[in-house]
Amino acid sequence: TDKNTLKGELVSVDTATKMLTVKTADGTEQKVRYDDSTKVTGAKDGVAGLANADDSDVTIKFTGTGASRLADKSEK
Repeated sequence: TDKNTLKGELVSVDTATKMLTVKTADGTEQKVRYDDSTKVTGAKDGVAGLANADDSDVTIKFTGTGASRLADKSEK
């Protein structure tokens, strides 16, 4: 897996803080920010569609590290 790719189960989408929470295979929860330029595929209505698709597997490509990670693309 690319070090800038996060795969796992989508746990939550916080539209107020624009944050995606993903539970990875090892059971840890990882948070990645998103913005209006984040591309979403496989879900209707972009990030809002992801919010309605909780508990589904996603792949998120991001830039940055730690708390400054920003999702470039999210695939359901």
